[in-house]
Amino acid sequence: MSTIAPRESRARDDRKLDTFRSMLTGGIVGLLLFIICWLAVFIPSVRATHMYIQLFTAAEIRSGAALVEGVCWSLIFGAVIGALIALVYNGLAAISRR
Repeated sequence: MSTIAPRESRARDDRKLDTFRSMLTGGIVGLLLFIICWLAVFIPSVRATHMYIQLFTAAEIRSGAALVEGVCWSLIFGAVIGALIALVYNGLAAISRR
């Protein structure tokens, strides 16, 4: 017996997003975005990143506490967003047309 799936079912599976990989991707992107914004706080002419940092922490934005707390919460938030995107995308697969 062959364990290879028929061509049609493989094509259908290729269009689905892996929820775990999407969760990891979202978490890593959220983490990197937070770190970039936290580092930009130290550039005197950049003020746009302060509110993004305050989404994830109430600590002083230039503090190490803000970095640690923000990294944790942005990682979790990004992972939740990544998982939700994959779940909704896969759930809407039934309405896709060929």
